[in-house]
Amino acid sequence: MVQASASCADFLREARPKVTDRLLLDVQLDGMSGLELLGRLDRINIHLPTIVMTGAPDTGIERAVDRFGVALLIKPL
Repeated sequence: MVQASASCADFLREARPKVTDRLLLDVQLDGMSGLELLGRLDRINIHLPTIVMTGAPDTGIERAVDRFGVALLIKPL
């Protein structure tokens, strides 16, 4: 089953990290970015298989993806 969250904050607030099998995240989101969400999950020791999407790749994004050990997709897909 696929479930969407309106924002990264909603995802955390709804306790979805505990019941989620994998994530599909965009880097640029309103409020907290996808990379910020990965950082918060990392701090609470939750590591989910994740695909991060971006239409504007740069070395900072690539380093973060490597650090978190997640996949990167470049848009348009």
